[in-house]
Amino acid sequence: MRTRSSNLNPRHHPRLWASSQANLGNAFLKRIVGDPRENIERAIDHYRCALTIFTPHDYPDLYCRCAANLAHAYEIRIAGDREENMEDAIALGRLALRIHEALPDNTEWARLHNNLGSMYRSRIAGDRAENVESAIGHYRAALRVWKRAGFADDWARVQHNLGVAYRKRARGDPEANLKRSRGHLRAALSVRTLERFPSDWLRSQHSLALTETQTGNWPQVERIARDVMYFLGDAIAGLGNWYEMRRLIGAASATKNLGVLAIAEQGNLADAFAFLIQGRGLVHRALLGAGQTSGALDAGDADPSVPPPGEAVIAFCVPPLDGRDLPVFVACPDDRAQPVRWVRLTGLDRAALESLFERKAGRESSWLDGYQMLLDQGDSIAFSQAMERVAQVLDGYLAPLWQVLDALPASVRRLRIAPSGVLSLFPPSMLRGGEREILNRFDLVSAVGGRSNASTFAARDTGRRRLLSVADPTGDLPHCRAEGDMLNALFESDASLLGERATKRRVLDAISSAGPLDYLHFACHGRFRWRHPEASGLLMADGEVLHLSEILGRIRLGSETLVVLSACETGIAEYRELPDETYGLALAFLGAGASAVICSLWPVSDRSTRLLMLKLYEYLHAGVSAPAGVNVKSGVWPPSGGDPI
Repeated sequence: MRTRSSNLNPRHHPRLWASSQANLGNAFLKRIVGDPRENIERAIDHYRCALTIFTPHDYPDLYCRCAANLAHAYEIRIAGDREENMEDAIALGRLALRIHEALPDNTEWARLHNNLGSMYRSRIAGDRAENVESAIGHYRAALRVWKRAGFADDWARVQHNLGVAYRKRARGDPEANLKRSRGHLRAALSVRTLERFPSDWLRSQHSLALTETQTGNWPQVERIARDVMYFLGDAIAGLGNWYEMRRLIGAASATKNLGVLAIAEQGNLADAFAFLIQGRGLVHRALLGAGQTSGALDAGDADPSVPPPGEAVIAFCVPPLDGRDLPVFVACPDDRAQPVRWVRLTGLDRAALESLFERKAGRESSWLDGYQMLLDQGDSIAFSQAMERVAQVLDGYLAPLWQVLDALPASVRRLRIAPSGVLSLFPPSMLRGGEREILNRFDLVSAVGGRSNASTFAARDTGRRRLLSVADPTGDLPHCRAEGDMLNALFESDASLLGERATKRRVLDAISSAGPLDYLHFACHGRFRWRHPEASGLLMADGEVLHLSEILGRIRLGSETLVVLSACETGIAEYRELPDETYGLALAFLGAGASAVICSLWPVSDRSTRLLMLKLYEYLHAGVSAPAGVNVKSGVWPPSGGDPI
């Protein structure tokens, strides 16, 4: 397609050249490889080129089609200002629709109305209630052409969109709006069956669960959530490209959280906690592509999330609804009176939680504001101040949780904290635990999904411990090189790849041939790619990157391997499309077989990190368990000053 376009001269073959540009735009918009942000930008560029020829006067039909595609590209655009992108999309859609008004009603006219409805429904500017009314009007217009008899798929799409719009409608009777929402979504599901359209079925089931949640129909919400989890474990693989799969998994994860809420509201706290933890396991397996698990998550299933005596698990759940206070579960077998408790964090809904972390103009510094200053200017003070502000606000929101923890039996000495989405960006050790500083009573362990095999890293008093280290592959981190030398001396090991020897191929070969490892250590550059986590990775020699996707596909570790990622940004996880999960490099290594991963939540100095790693491995070599060793970075050590480690 590119070759054909380059061989065409827009002056000699304007229509053919413009058609090639439009086709390239379509191809980049549907592209499943590469960075989605870059693909969308290239699609926009090609559509713009096509529209220099396809003008409303000369080619009205082709203009409308190309303008509609460009509008959709702006609607889903990642780069730029979200509000401006949506306004550009609406302006293009309205112009194309005005031209189409002079043409007979057809499928392109209906598609424009449906697309404009979705744009108005998601619009940021203007009056929200009026935008929803405009969306409903456009959807109804689309149904003038898209009848079920001749356009079943398109008809079902509009029925789904109307169901979402009526759920969000502010005007009219709320009960009547929810009733209409339910009716439209059920109409969509009469076509979008699991057997014929599994992806669309999942989306409509998720929307129906949201509607039923607002009506308080908890048994129905639970049924939908269990059906979706069964689908996630049994049939989701192969439904689309990875980017699309991640969005589907995000919808399934959000539906799972609604199910957790529904089960808890019916008084079954133990079942709700089990559904949350087991559901996260299914979501993580789907993300990792680590096989299929059929069967619904019934309360009677084996529950690996039950902590051992002396431990308690804290699990957060983020319902995908603004205005719904976050519930948090505390599971503790030592608490014989009530082994599972839950509390609502008053005032901390999804929007309030995201406001602490997301960048938004016109308000106090968020986590991401401080983080951006750390990246752009190396301003660790601004980042520390942002972290302290988030810690102070969270500490207040979590007051009901501190009361529950304060009442736990004295026998409980360890807390396993299951981070939830955006909360995984924040180290729990920075929280005080209220005025009584409750958290100081416990050893804190962060455990993906509420599970932790951290106890396997207690002292191993027999045999020689095996280490494979990869240090300073790029040759510009002298303290990382010293870190590798230090570990080799400590473990009396020659199994290391230093400097230019640490190419991606050699690293992968060394891991596959090493046999059982106690420790796999990387001291190098790391990077995280927001909205494209598969491109995140560790920088190797020769400018290569060991990507997250390659860790999943090519590395297999023993069940007792501790992975230490002494590199920047290796603990960050994507949370925008997966608001309750922790999808990043740490989860990738866990999927590769590691029992635990130690990683960094932000950019760090290689000098400070070397000192931290020295202290960590001294603890481990002395027989202290990994969690206790890792807690040296909670503020106890180093005592003062230095970089934010």
